Formats: sequence, structure tokens, C-alpha cells
Amino acid sequence: MLEALEQRVTASLEAQTARYRASREVAQRISAALALREDITDEMARLSELMEQAAAAAAEASSLQESWRQAGRTASPQLKAAVDAHTRVLRELIDLVQQSEQAALSARDALRPQLDNAARDRKAIDRYGQAAKL
Repeated sequence: MLEALEQRVTASLEAQTARYRASREVAQRISAALALREDITDEMARLSELMEQAAAAAAEASSLQESWRQAGRTASPQLKAAVDAHTRVLRELIDLVQQSEQAALSARDALRPQLDNAARDRKAIDRYGQAAKL
């Protein structure tokens, strides 16, 4: 019974890790697109979808993991490897998301003066148009 439970816990971790790997790949594309100032709308939607799937898988696996913890057994090499892989991929994903966030903030800050100028120009054109109608 316990071995079967551990196998199910291992399989659930591996399924979550697969979703995080897919998320990491999307995050890498986002990071590259941000560096090139390309649109990331589709990639952000895909990342959100994958993260929702990972959260749902984690919620489903939590009762399995809790049952295994309560059994008080030592993790097998397979479970340890699954936990290590899961942790590594999740950390890599977090790092990529943080890098992408910084790149997006930098891009926003770089555009801010141009947007301010465009807004000022638009207001001046609007005022000129109103004055010309008088």
C-alpha cells in the first residue's frame, strides 16, 4: 500500500514538473521577446494557462502528499529524484519570471518619456484644433 502511495506521489510530482517545464519554455520565449521588444500577449496567455494547470495538479496531489507524509516513511531514490527535479525546474521558472518582470519594467520605463511626449503633443493638437474652430 505504501509503495503504491509513494508511486502515486512520485507520478503527481512528475506531472507537475512537466507543467513547470512547459511553463519554463514559455517564460524563456517571453524573456527573449521582451529583449527584442516584441509582443508577448500570446505567450503570457499560455503561461497563465500552464500555471493554472500546475496549480490544479498541485491541489489534487496535496492529499496524496499529506497521506505519504503521515506514513512517516523515508523517500525512495525515485521520489527524491522527482522532488529534486521539481524543485530545480520550479526555481528556474521563478528566476525566468523575475527576469522577465525586470525586462518588462525596464521597457515600460524606457517608453514612459515617449508616451509623455506623445500625450503632450496630442493635447497641443487638440487645443490648436479647438482654437482654430473659434
